[in-house]
Amino acid sequence: WSNVKVRQAMMHAIDRKAIADAIGSGYWTVPPRHQIALSGGWGDNPDVKGYPYDPQKARQLLAEAGYPNGFKTTLLSINQPQYVVDFMTAIQGQLREVGIDASLELMDTGREFKINVGGTWNNALMWAPNSPKGELVINHNMYKAIAHFHKCTARPADYQEVLEQAMAEPDPKKMRNLF
Repeated sequence: WSNVKVRQAMMHAIDRKAIADAIGSGYWTVPPRHQIALSGGWGDNPDVKGYPYDPQKARQLLAEAGYPNGFKTTLLSINQPQYVVDFMTAIQGQLREVGIDASLELMDTGREFKINVGGTWNNALMWAPNSPKGELVINHNMYKAIAHFHKCTARPADYQEVLEQAMAEPDPKKMRNLF
């Protein structure tokens, strides 16, 4: 997963609309630019292009990354609510179609918390809930350099300093630009 082409292949392998239609019962929508922020919200970045569903491109990228026959990995996920399990099972199946043989390991809340607060995992992807609103306070608490959660998230050297500036900025436009 450290190879960017493998991560890009994964993104091309997932048919977000099919998953949203099947599991969301018509209520889920897929952000047009494949980002957590809601379209039109303050965290929305119109420059993000995303990755269209393209299994052939996924296979090509895997081959370029040195995995022409795919590879085995693990998907870690919380075990509730049921729609999360269904969502991850759908992703597991779509990854398998391009050669990524992913076992699905469901975790109780305690194990998920332990991993997020400083545990580690090897050769796996982990589903973790996040706020679709992209609210600054939520992101500050989840992603600050000394956060209990998401310790494995890479952060630029000046990340914490800029995040603190954004939190202290009273002008919403300037705060958004900093964030």
